[in-house]
Amino acid sequence: MPAPPLLLMLAVTATTVLLAMSPLGLRLAMALPLSTLVGFQSFRIGVEWLLHRLWLEGVIPAAMTWSG
Repeated sequence: MPAPPLLLMLAVTATTVLLAMSPLGLRLAMALPLSTLVGFQSFRIGVEWLLHRLWLEGVIPAAMTWSG
């Protein structure tokens, strides 16, 4: 039996793909302005900055950052 985190990751991925390929996903993509779609992903800036700082401190390997 796979580990529970793996099952959760597979379920979230499958749900995302199914939603993106559905008529609802198409309606959302066509209705939302590009700035909203980009803004929704802006949280990644802070996450990448944090990972970079952790790498500089020697807490995580470089492979987990944009430097690796």
